Amino acid sequence: MQLRHGFFYFFAALVVGGCTVTSSEPGSGAPAAETGRCKNACDKMKFFKCSSAAAQAACYADCDSASASQIEVFIGCAESSICDPACRTSIQPEERGQAGGGGASAATCETACDKLVSCSLIPVGAKAQCNAECSTKGYQYQIDCVNNTACGEIVSTCGGESSGVVVDEDDDDDDEADRIAACFDECDSINFFDCAPVELHGECRDRCTSASATKREAFTSCSKSSGVKCENKAGCLEAFLN
Repeated sequence: MQLRHGFFYFFAALVVGGCTVTSSEPGSGAPAAETGRCKNACDKMKFFKCSSAAAQAACYADCDSASASQIEVFIGCAESSICDPACRTSIQPEERGQAGGGGASAATCETACDKLVSCSLIPVGAKAQCNAECSTKGYQYQIDCVNNTACGEIVSTCGGESSGVVVDEDDDDDDEADRIAACFDECDSINFFDCAPVELHGECRDRCTSASATKREAFTSCSKSSGVKCENKAGCLEAFLN
Protein backbone atom coordinates (compact mmCIF):
# COMPACT_ATOMS: atom_id res chain seq x y z
CA MET A 1 0.00 0.00 0.00
CA GLN A 2 1.16 3.50 -0.74
CA LEU A 3 0.95 6.17 1.92
CA ARG A 4 1.96 9.76 2.40
CA HIS A 5 4.40 9.82 5.29
CA GLY A 6 4.27 13.60 5.42
CA PHE A 7 0.59 13.82 6.21
CA PHE A 8 0.62 10.86 8.60
CA TYR A 9 3.42 12.74 10.37
CA PHE A 10 0.90 15.54 10.87
CA PHE A 11 -1.02 13.30 13.30
CA ALA A 12 2.08 11.90 14.97
CA ALA A 13 3.55 15.35 15.56
CA LEU A 14 0.65 17.68 16.22
CA VAL A 15 2.51 19.26 19.12
CA VAL A 16 4.42 21.91 17.21
CA GLY A 17 5.88 24.05 19.97
CA GLY A 18 9.17 24.06 18.05
CA CYS A 19 7.44 26.23 15.44
CA THR A 20 6.52 28.95 17.91
CA VAL A 21 8.21 32.28 17.22
CA THR A 22 8.92 34.39 20.28
CA SER A 23 8.67 38.16 19.97
CA SER A 24 11.78 40.16 20.79
CA GLU A 25 9.44 42.47 22.70
CA PRO A 26 6.88 40.17 24.35
CA GLY A 27 3.41 41.65 24.56
CA SER A 28 4.39 44.75 22.59
CA GLY A 29 2.20 43.92 19.60
CA ALA A 30 2.77 45.07 16.03
CA PRO A 31 1.79 48.20 14.06
CA ALA A 32 -1.88 48.43 13.14
CA ALA A 33 -1.17 47.75 9.46
CA GLU A 34 0.65 44.53 10.28
CA THR A 35 -2.10 43.46 12.67
CA GLY A 36 -4.62 44.05 9.89
CA ARG A 37 -2.66 41.83 7.49
CA CYS A 38 -2.53 39.18 10.21
CA LYS A 39 -6.31 39.26 10.65
CA ASN A 40 -6.76 39.01 6.89
CA ALA A 41 -4.83 35.76 7.02
CA CYS A 42 -7.15 34.59 9.83
CA ASP A 43 -10.08 35.43 7.56
CA LYS A 44 -8.52 33.37 4.78
CA MET A 45 -8.28 30.34 7.04
CA LYS A 46 -11.96 30.76 7.95
CA PHE A 47 -12.97 31.25 4.30
CA PHE A 48 -11.37 27.95 3.33
CA LYS A 49 -13.28 26.17 6.12
CA CYS A 50 -10.19 25.21 8.07
CA SER A 51 -11.04 27.45 11.00
CA SER A 52 -14.18 27.61 13.12
CA ALA A 53 -15.74 30.91 14.24
CA ALA A 54 -14.19 30.41 17.68
CA ALA A 55 -10.79 29.67 16.17
CA GLN A 56 -11.05 32.78 14.01
CA ALA A 57 -11.75 34.90 17.09
CA ALA A 58 -8.76 33.36 18.87
CA CYS A 59 -6.64 34.02 15.79
CA TYR A 60 -7.66 37.70 15.88
CA ALA A 61 -6.69 37.91 19.54
CA ASP A 62 -3.30 36.39 18.80
CA CYS A 63 -2.77 38.95 16.02
CA ASP A 64 -3.40 41.79 18.48
CA SER A 65 -0.52 40.67 20.71
CA ALA A 66 1.88 39.21 18.12
CA SER A 67 5.07 40.95 17.05
CA ALA A 68 5.71 42.06 13.46
CA SER A 69 8.18 39.18 12.97
CA GLN A 70 5.67 36.63 14.23
CA ILE A 71 3.04 38.02 11.87
CA GLU A 72 5.39 37.76 8.87
CA VAL A 73 5.96 34.07 9.59
CA PHE A 74 2.23 33.50 10.07
CA ILE A 75 1.25 35.21 6.83
CA GLY A 76 3.93 33.36 4.85
CA CYS A 77 2.71 30.06 6.29
CA ALA A 78 -0.97 30.85 5.68
CA GLU A 79 -0.24 31.70 2.05
CA SER A 80 1.37 28.32 1.37
CA SER A 81 -0.58 25.95 3.63
CA ILE A 82 -3.46 27.69 5.32
CA CYS A 83 -4.43 24.93 7.75
CA ASP A 84 -1.00 23.84 8.91
CA PRO A 85 -0.78 24.05 12.76
CA ALA A 86 2.58 25.80 12.37
CA CYS A 87 0.74 28.80 10.93
CA ARG A 88 -1.39 29.57 13.98
CA THR A 89 1.24 28.63 16.55
CA SER A 90 3.64 31.19 15.05
CA ILE A 91 1.48 34.01 16.46
CA GLN A 92 0.36 32.31 19.66
CA PRO A 93 1.97 33.13 23.01
CA GLU A 94 4.80 30.67 23.61
CA GLU A 95 3.10 28.73 26.38
CA ARG A 96 0.00 28.07 24.24
CA GLY A 97 2.03 27.20 21.16
CA GLN A 98 3.93 24.57 23.13
CA ALA A 99 0.69 23.05 24.43
CA GLY A 100 -0.34 21.75 21.02
CA GLY A 101 -3.82 21.76 19.59
CA GLY A 102 -5.59 20.62 22.72
CA GLY A 103 -7.66 18.01 20.93
CA ALA A 104 -10.41 17.97 18.35
CA SER A 105 -13.88 16.49 18.81
CA ALA A 106 -14.08 12.70 18.75
CA ALA A 107 -16.67 12.66 15.97
CA THR A 108 -14.67 14.88 13.61
CA CYS A 109 -11.47 12.98 14.41
CA GLU A 110 -13.07 9.66 13.51
CA THR A 111 -14.42 11.08 10.26
CA ALA A 112 -11.07 12.65 9.36
CA CYS A 113 -9.10 9.47 10.08
CA ASP A 114 -11.57 7.38 8.07
CA LYS A 115 -11.17 9.82 5.21
CA LEU A 116 -7.37 9.70 5.33
CA VAL A 117 -7.56 5.91 5.10
CA SER A 118 -9.99 6.04 2.19
CA CYS A 119 -7.77 8.59 0.42
CA SER A 120 -4.75 6.27 0.93
CA LEU A 121 -2.96 8.98 2.90
CA ILE A 122 -2.44 6.71 5.91
CA PRO A 123 -2.53 2.90 6.13
CA VAL A 124 -5.55 1.15 7.65
CA GLY A 125 -3.41 -0.03 10.55
CA ALA A 126 -2.65 3.56 11.56
CA LYS A 127 -6.29 4.51 12.09
CA ALA A 128 -6.32 3.85 15.85
CA GLN A 129 -3.18 5.93 16.38
CA CYS A 130 -4.64 8.66 14.17
CA ASN A 131 -7.77 8.83 16.35
CA ALA A 132 -5.75 8.88 19.56
CA GLU A 133 -3.39 11.65 18.43
CA CYS A 134 -6.23 13.69 16.96
CA SER A 135 -8.44 13.56 20.05
CA THR A 136 -5.64 14.59 22.42
CA LYS A 137 -3.42 16.91 20.37
CA GLY A 138 -5.40 17.80 17.25
CA TYR A 139 -6.18 21.24 15.92
CA GLN A 140 -9.91 21.43 15.23
CA TYR A 141 -9.49 23.74 12.27
CA GLN A 142 -7.09 21.33 10.57
CA ILE A 143 -9.38 18.36 11.23
CA ASP A 144 -12.28 20.34 9.74
CA CYS A 145 -10.11 21.08 6.73
CA VAL A 146 -9.52 17.36 6.13
CA ASN A 147 -13.23 16.65 6.36
CA ASN A 148 -14.14 19.46 3.95
CA THR A 149 -11.44 18.94 1.30
CA ALA A 150 -11.21 16.56 -1.65
CA CYS A 151 -8.64 13.76 -1.36
CA GLY A 152 -6.32 15.16 -3.98
CA GLU A 153 -6.17 18.56 -2.30
CA ILE A 154 -5.83 17.56 1.37
CA VAL A 155 -2.04 17.59 1.54
CA SER A 156 -1.57 20.97 -0.14
CA THR A 157 -4.53 22.67 1.56
CA CYS A 158 -4.46 21.22 5.08
CA GLY A 159 -0.74 21.07 5.77
CA GLY A 160 2.17 18.67 5.35
CA GLU A 161 2.80 19.25 1.65
CA SER A 162 6.55 19.78 2.04
CA SER A 163 7.10 16.15 2.98
CA GLY A 164 3.95 14.65 1.47
CA VAL A 165 5.70 12.58 -1.17
CA VAL A 166 4.00 9.32 -2.16
CA VAL A 167 6.27 6.41 -1.32
CA ASP A 168 5.94 2.69 -1.78
CA GLU A 169 6.96 0.88 1.41
CA ASP A 170 8.34 -2.01 -0.65
CA ASP A 171 10.47 0.16 -2.93
CA ASP A 172 13.84 1.07 -1.38
CA ASP A 173 14.74 3.41 -4.23
CA ASP A 174 11.57 5.46 -3.79
CA ASP A 175 12.09 5.52 -0.03
CA GLU A 176 15.63 6.86 -0.46
CA ALA A 177 14.41 9.52 -2.88
CA ASP A 178 11.76 10.59 -0.36
CA ARG A 179 14.36 10.95 2.40
CA ILE A 180 16.62 13.01 0.16
CA ALA A 181 13.66 15.20 -0.78
CA ALA A 182 12.93 15.76 2.92
CA CYS A 183 16.57 16.80 3.38
CA PHE A 184 16.25 19.23 0.46
CA ASP A 185 13.15 20.70 2.13
CA GLU A 186 15.13 21.53 5.25
CA CYS A 187 17.93 23.14 3.23
CA ASP A 188 15.29 25.23 1.48
CA SER A 189 13.66 26.13 4.79
CA ILE A 190 16.96 27.34 6.25
CA ASN A 191 17.56 29.44 3.15
CA PHE A 192 13.99 30.82 3.12
CA PHE A 193 14.21 32.04 6.71
CA ASP A 194 17.74 33.47 6.16
CA CYS A 195 19.15 31.27 8.91
CA ALA A 196 22.49 30.80 7.13
CA PRO A 197 24.50 32.49 4.35
CA VAL A 198 22.86 31.93 0.98
CA GLU A 199 26.01 30.34 -0.42
CA LEU A 200 25.51 27.42 1.96
CA HIS A 201 22.15 26.55 0.38
CA GLY A 202 23.66 24.71 -2.58
CA GLU A 203 26.24 23.04 -0.37
CA CYS A 204 23.47 21.81 1.91
CA ARG A 205 21.51 20.28 -0.97
CA ASP A 206 24.65 18.66 -2.36
CA ARG A 207 25.37 17.13 1.03
CA CYS A 208 21.86 15.65 1.11
CA THR A 209 22.88 13.38 -1.76
CA SER A 210 26.43 12.64 -0.64
CA ALA A 211 26.15 12.26 3.13
CA SER A 212 25.52 8.96 4.86
CA ALA A 213 21.89 8.11 5.52
CA THR A 214 22.48 8.42 9.27
CA LYS A 215 23.97 11.91 9.03
CA ARG A 216 21.33 13.06 6.55
CA GLU A 217 18.47 11.82 8.74
CA ALA A 218 20.01 13.45 11.81
CA PHE A 219 20.15 16.80 10.00
CA THR A 220 16.60 16.49 8.65
CA SER A 221 15.20 15.63 12.06
CA CYS A 222 17.22 18.36 13.80
CA SER A 223 16.15 21.10 11.39
CA LYS A 224 12.50 20.00 11.27
CA SER A 225 12.21 19.92 15.07
CA SER A 226 13.72 23.43 15.25
CA GLY A 227 10.70 24.90 13.50
CA VAL A 228 11.59 28.45 12.46
CA LYS A 229 14.13 29.10 15.21
CA CYS A 230 17.10 30.21 13.13
CA GLU A 231 19.74 29.74 15.78
CA ASN A 232 18.79 26.08 16.17
CA LYS A 233 18.46 25.47 12.43
CA ALA A 234 21.86 27.07 11.80
CA GLY A 235 23.40 24.72 14.37
CA CYS A 236 21.84 21.72 12.61
CA LEU A 237 23.30 22.88 9.29
CA GLU A 238 26.76 23.48 10.74
CA ALA A 239 26.86 19.95 12.16
CA PHE A 240 25.65 18.55 8.84
CA LEU A 241 28.28 20.30 6.73
CA ASN A 242 31.22 19.58 9.05
